[in-house]
Amino acid sequence: MTVATDPNARVVATAGNYLQLIAGFRARLAELEISYATKLLAEEPERHMGAMAFDAMLGATGLKIALIEDPERLEKVRRHRDFTPRKSRMRATVKHGPDVVQRRTREDMRQMGLEGGRARAAKLSPE
Repeated sequence: MTVATDPNARVVATAGNYLQLIAGFRARLAELEISYATKLLAEEPERHMGAMAFDAMLGATGLKIALIEDPERLEKVRRHRDFTPRKSRMRATVKHGPDVVQRRTREDMRQMGLEGGRARAAKLSPE
């Protein structure tokens, strides 16, 4: 996979863990003068960011994520006493394309609930 570089892009923040990521979002929102969800973006968050909130946060802040190798951390993992390399069982993602993630909307979930309720009602006895 190649990383597309934009000469006008700048690094807004770097994060090596979840709390640093949250701090980066907070800093970006402050820079844009946008209020933010304090439960998700507090210094000690009350709630963790799920996939939908994460996608929304990236959109609201005009950011995208780049995963960058950290050689120091990688070496630390390799030196760990329990580290054993796995035999490669690579999936053929090139042949079949990338994995597809399905997003369920509130309406999709409502429809599934209705279908489940109808299926249960059909199995119940008249009593």
